[in-house]
Amino acid sequence: QSGSKNNEPLPLYQPPTKLTPRARVGGGLRGTDGTDPVLVALVPDHVGLTVKQAPSLNWFLSKPTSLPIRFTLIDTRSVKPIYEGSISTPVQAGIQSLNLKELSLTLEPEVQYRWYISAIRNPDSPSQDIVAGGMIERCEFSTCLVEMEADLSCDRESVLRNAVRGFWYDAVSCLCDLIKTNPQNASFIRMRAALLKQVGLNGVAEWDLKSAPPEK
Repeated sequence: QSGSKNNEPLPLYQPPTKLTPRARVGGGLRGTDGTDPVLVALVPDHVGLTVKQAPSLNWFLSKPTSLPIRFTLIDTRSVKPIYEGSISTPVQAGIQSLNLKELSLTLEPEVQYRWYISAIRNPDSPSQDIVAGGMIERCEFSTCLVEMEADLSCDRESVLRNAVRGFWYDAVSCLCDLIKTNPQNASFIRMRAALLKQVGLNGVAEWDLKSAPPEK
């Protein structure tokens, strides 16, 4: 039977060849006992690739919070953010998605962007913000499709293909969509947890596996 734990293919993420180190901000799940939530950007610690003009960005919230949440997008060629604004605070803990299309934001090809999710603890003191973030780059469309063979569909196979070809954001956001539409399918959660572990996000991966529905 396909989809059993033994023969189920798990995605293998192969980072792009030109690695930029230290791109991830925040992300440790240690010390989650305090009153404040922990935020984790679901990103590798280098610039992650996407084929999409307006991809989804995914992040993790360790516990429900009433703190205001802000999203910031910065083109690394300039200091001033392209976008900085509040987004709705999630009603529950867990993995969240932010679709750039809904904010009318698009990424230029071959430009590196930094993005941040911040929980505002004190509006007068930004240094107290709880911040998580990462970096993203959209590859030029023909390069993505012809040379790197990005897969524009979203299913189990495309996740495996995009992960091994270095398209982190496309693999992860597709998995998040698949999990949302198939909440009873634990194999998608195992696939997402496998990718998270490969980039060192073990705490979120463990949380993900604990929340998986039991096998039928």
